Amino acid sequence: MAYSGPISPAGGADRSDVGTVAWDPPEYILSSNDEYASASSESKETTHYLQAYGFGFTIPTDAVIRGIQVDIERHGAGPNYPKDNSIKLVKTDDVIVGDDKADTVTDWTSDLDTYYPYGGEYDLWGYSWTPALINDGTTEMFGVVLAVDLSGDTGDPCTAYVDHMRITVYYSEVKDINGLLRSSTRFVNDLGTPDVATINGLV
Repeated sequence: MAYSGPISPAGGADRSDVGTVAWDPPEYILSSNDEYASASSESKETTHYLQAYGFGFTIPTDAVIRGIQVDIERHGAGPNYPKDNSIKLVKTDDVIVGDDKADTVTDWTSDLDTYYPYGGEYDLWGYSWTPALINDGTTEMFGVVLAVDLSGDTGDPCTAYVDHMRITVYYSEVKDINGLLRSSTRFVNDLGTPDVATINGLV
């Protein structure tokens, strides 16, 4: 299987689809540099979505998307600690789609930044992805959103810090070569059955 990434976003934004607490400044998620998008509360609140966009993928147009992994470099500060509320992918026209990968149980307790993975090489997040939905790097296209629950159960102060968000896309290539369909996983002949003899030297 082929892959592209991990790739960093070109932009970050705060969007108020959910929650009440804004991220400031959202554009600080573009690289791992110890400058943070942060959100704080002294009561039980949920953040807005922190959106990463503009990844500029160039997946081959005839590829089959196999999985998507999002890595979020983050930590929390107490005395209470934040937790994931929602982590989802974004497609055309800023539409949020698919499964929610949030870990709503585990606290962000580390004082040091750590990358936490969501999804993986065989995880499509409950959506049918195509290269066309992933390759465009504009604000209206492919990306990820994150919302966080602040202050736990007791309402004490806490802060969520996000240093970097990045994405890796896994895919198989399929190309027409001399009447054969080639993919990164197998060959089929023109009758639609596996043709193992064609694999050597072509994969």
